[in-house]
Amino acid sequence: MYYIRYVTLILNVFVFLTIGAQENAQDLLSKGHALYAEGKYSAAVGFYKKAADMNNAEAQFYMGYAYYAGEGIIKNYESAARWFHLSAAQKNPKAQYNLAFCYMEGKGVKRDYDEALRLLKASAEAGFQRAQVTLAECYANGVLVKKDSVKSERWKALANENKSTKMENNTPTEGAPRIVYGPTKMKKKANETKEKEQKKIKEKPKNKRKEVKPEEQIVIQLD
Repeated sequence: MYYIRYVTLILNVFVFLTIGAQENAQDLLSKGHALYAEGKYSAAVGFYKKAADMNNAEAQFYMGYAYYAGEGIIKNYESAARWFHLSAAQKNPKAQYNLAFCYMEGKGVKRDYDEALRLLKASAEAGFQRAQVTLAECYANGVLVKKDSVKSERWKALANENKSTKMENNTPTEGAPRIVYGPTKMKKKANETKEKEQKKIKEKPKNKRKEVKPEEQIVIQLD
């Protein structure tokens, strides 16, 4: 009887401390946003880091963005990908979206088109509008997936519906860091030769999907 009461007391204390930590992380996040809006990026990163260390998914995403863009901290793609990964593991759709492009471009992580597609789909299925737009473009242009106009139109429709809902709700976004990736477009890359790509294709097992060539990749653009 006493043992049960003791365990219950310990659990209640744990829950109380957990809730307090979450609230504290939210306070730190708000302070970081306020400083970011003022252009005080280094100070903002300090608050984001504290909240991120508390395992706050949003703060982890913002740390990833800071490292990727080099705002308030030295640019480092490996660190950016690591923070995006921690946030994405908690199913943060923005982090899933950005990490997908890190895998597609090989920035901070080894290039992996399968993982890029998995993360992009996860973000889109979670309702993230930019991921839905990008996935629609992938199906329209045969990037990462086979061309499929039906699926492309379906994701485009979901993205438009999502956009309309956001406009109706008038969700404020001022003061928060931007998403790393803005509108996408197809563009040929000149930094990799055809011979190198042909070698990759030959080395790839026959039972796997055809690898996406550099000229077929989506090129990111900052907002």
